[in-house]
Amino acid sequence: MADKMIQKEAEKRNILFDYWEEIPLVINVEILAEEVFTHEVREQITYIIRKGIEEKDKDGKIRIRHGFSAKELLEMVNKKLDEKMKLQSMYFHLMKLQEFGLIQVITTLHEGRHNIAYFGRTARAFNFESKKNEQERYHKLFNEGSNLARAKNKDLSADKFKKYLQEYLEIIKENEEKSLEWVKSNEQLINENNIDAAYLFSFLKRINYSNPKLVKLMHEIANLIDYEI
Repeated sequence: MADKMIQKEAEKRNILFDYWEEIPLVINVEILAEEVFTHEVREQITYIIRKGIEEKDKDGKIRIRHGFSAKELLEMVNKKLDEKMKLQSMYFHLMKLQEFGLIQVITTLHEGRHNIAYFGRTARAFNFESKKNEQERYHKLFNEGSNLARAKNKDLSADKFKKYLQEYLEIIKENEEKSLEWVKSNEQLINENNIDAAYLFSFLKRINYSNPKLVKLMHEIANLIDYEI
């Protein structure tokens, strides 16, 4: 009976390795990163889990483990903190990261007399952006641009910049969908080389600034405000 229990726990422990192959490459998180990482510890937690540690699985094969207990995370985080954190505080930050949808309990292992929860990520990478905040920001930006253009040209219709905004938002949406599709189509290469898909996605967003449709639109707006690009 004891041997079966040990074998069962060893198989369960393999989840700490295996789940990483099953989670999405990247997910959109409808909140700004600065709202999530109000404490440096939260960013460290997500980084530690993503990086993982080398360890032998139940078959003796060296693999990367991406699941950690609260105590393990506490020990790693405290190595970088001047003021050491207590386990209770670690659980608080883990709870907040769960609420934001970044981490999850991937398994619970029986160790000694206790059942220990192990935490993992919900995706290999996170694309943080609040659509609501982003939409509001774009509206404000184009509204101020419209005010300036109309101050220079009294005959200019306010509807013109509303159309510009709509066209801009459509281009941005199209670019993001294309970037995400590209990242997913190159998933194997990204995973094999341990590339952070979130940073890669942000990099592609910068490349998309050169989208011919976006460049044409920006040149047209720049001409209205006499701004030389």
